[in-house]
Amino acid sequence: MSKFKFLQKPRADSKAKAEIEAQRPTRNTGAKRGNDDYVQLLAYVRKETRGDLDVALAEEKREGRKIEISELVDDLLQKWLKSRSK
Repeated sequence: MSKFKFLQKPRADSKAKAEIEAQRPTRNTGAKRGNDDYVQLLAYVRKETRGDLDVALAEEKREGRKIEISELVDDLLQKWLKSRSK
């Protein structure tokens, strides 16, 4: 018998495991990363543009309007795509 046997946890049966899993906090359902309707998009922008964007978003937040960059990009892309269909 190992001298470290006391450190081993007893194994839970499958029913107990299911109960433990049910008690775990669920993933934030509002997150875009876990939402199948969204995909990640990587884009490069100039440093100056990103700095100006951060300032503008901070001003919006101070005025009580929180805008996420992903929402802004999605809105702009949708408008651009609609303008192309005319």
